[in-house]
Amino acid sequence: MFRFTIRDLLWLMVVVGLAVGWLADRQLSNARQWRSRAESLATICRNYGFTIVWDGDGVNGEYPPAKP
Repeated sequence: MFRFTIRDLLWLMVVVGLAVGWLADRQLSNARQWRSRAESLATICRNYGFTIVWDGDGVNGEYPPAKP
């Protein structure tokens, strides 16, 4: 049977921790990229007269602009 030392388990924890951290960073990076792209598109749409509203479910737009 296999015998593992404490040192082997510590190395395994380091490798798993790095992998989890790397994956979490990639997910956050992708979310930031999409948010930035959506904000750029919203700015362009505002320049064309759309009303852009950010809410919890995403972005909603209206044309012609809503009157207050």
